[in-house]
Amino acid sequence: MELPVNAVDVPENLNGIRTMVCSLHHMRPETVEEILTNAQEAKEGFCAIEISDNSSPKVLWWLSIPFSFIISLIVTPMSKGLTLPQVFFTYIIP
Repeated sequence: MELPVNAVDVPENLNGIRTMVCSLHHMRPETVEEILTNAQEAKEGFCAIEISDNSSPKVLWWLSIPFSFIISLIVTPMSKGLTLPQVFFTYIIP
């Protein structure tokens, strides 16, 4: 996207699933309702991902980040068709 989009009034020419990551908890309930209504009226999918709970599952999620990083370092070289520039920009200049 080159221009910002008002999530409450998305232009009709923008099609596809509407995705909001870690942002809904910053909005008033009325605004969230308007966003969902706009997506429903446009018959477009909507995906919201929120990680704002401070209970133990969140702690486990944060602890899994270093593990996931290490696994990606191990698994990436096993990818078929991996080129030298891809390895360079994955490991040297991420």
